[in-house]
Amino acid sequence: MTMTPRKHAALAARIRTDLDLLERCEHVSVEEFMAIRASVEYDLSVGFDGLGYSNLIYPQTLRDFGFTPEQTLAERKEFCRISRVEITPSHDEEMLGEMLQDGADNTLSFEWQWRVGEHARFLNDKVWYPFFVTLTVDPKYHDPEEVFGVGATAVRDYFKTLARVSMRECGVPRSERDKQSDRDYLQHFFTIEHGKSGVHHHAHGILWFREIPDSWKVDPNFGQPLAVNRRCPPLETYWKYCVPDQRPANYYWFLGCPWQRLGHRVPVDDTGKGFTMLAPEMGGFYCAKYMGKEDKQWKHRVKATRNLGLNRLLLSLKRAPSKYLEQMVAILPTYAHQTIQTTEISVPIRLTKRLSRLELYCREYASMNLTDLLSSKPKPYGAMLSSLAKTRPWLLASEERYEWLLSVLPPAPKEFCEDTWFEALAFFQDEGFGSFHTETVEGIGGYSA
Repeated sequence: MTMTPRKHAALAARIRTDLDLLERCEHVSVEEFMAIRASVEYDLSVGFDGLGYSNLIYPQTLRDFGFTPEQTLAERKEFCRISRVEITPSHDEEMLGEMLQDGADNTLSFEWQWRVGEHARFLNDKVWYPFFVTLTVDPKYHDPEEVFGVGATAVRDYFKTLARVSMRECGVPRSERDKQSDRDYLQHFFTIEHGKSGVHHHAHGILWFREIPDSWKVDPNFGQPLAVNRRCPPLETYWKYCVPDQRPANYYWFLGCPWQRLGHRVPVDDTGKGFTMLAPEMGGFYCAKYMGKEDKQWKHRVKATRNLGLNRLLLSLKRAPSKYLEQMVAILPTYAHQTIQTTEISVPIRLTKRLSRLELYCREYASMNLTDLLSSKPKPYGAMLSSLAKTRPWLLASEERYEWLLSVLPPAPKEFCEDTWFEALAFFQDEGFGSFHTETVEGIGGYSA
């Protein structure tokens, strides 16, 4: 059975990496490496079905050598006797590393902010019910890593339980609930923090319910003299890893939200001022303050429903002509071009580039030739290191740093064409991905919005 393009791309990258390791392996001669590579190419030719190498397999030749798909990169390096030489990096190399890491962190944070905002708008159109939730773990009673760490089941079980609440309210019989997809009834985004002290482990995020109990729809300030309540106490009972005061589940407000449609009174803050409500697209930026850089106490990552915020974009990419996608993966030739794209299109450039590249791969992989499949991809880090003899990119202004980046990047696989690029921008604007709506409304506290 033909594999998916995403798995195909990952497996092709794995095979290229294994061949690169073999080429560096000290106990494999040049002649032996060429023989192994030829044998790998023969193994892959078995998958050739007239439409290209669409049925890609992990080569038997690599298995015979001692590699297996389950091995980590470190294990394969150890097997090839490729030892990591411990060299103390220079000050400039450390600064370059910090600059690149900061850039990667900021890019990832910005992508998630956009995706959460897009998802808030998408689900608001479908009238799903949003809550902003904080999940805290009391370390006196529970091991935070066992609750929040990679592979932990506590949070997953929490989502599963809440999905069944939504299923019940949608009328799904108990006998049918295990057959349903949880994501059809509950969707989520959560990011984990450790607090300034490093021991206040908690997660902030948004839950979207397809349906909720009628009691949850009642204004928490109904019959109260002041609209100071934001919490939904019944929802808070489903988190059991801390005392009640440490697990607030707040009704999540924004312009046109379900709570506004239900006639809830606008809550007030500690000063008695009504909420300033933003467009739903700005919801991700509300989460931005919880995605700051901090030292992780253990390995963890953002927890989110698969493809959160990407539904509309992925459909648009499938509709886009290949020539437009090629412009999205091309290297923009000047900082001015980058500025135009970031102001005309709301989708972050790196996200558009990555998903456009995947969509192009989906269209091309079935007819891909073996040379393209196995060719090593250029790595710009060496050129970056060499450039440090003349340039300190972390000291440069944005435009100068972009020019430095252009000088060290390898040529893009797709050539930039300005006319087609402008057509591509117009296409994505027509698809509804122009600039975010940023209007705000000052709510009158205590009155229905």
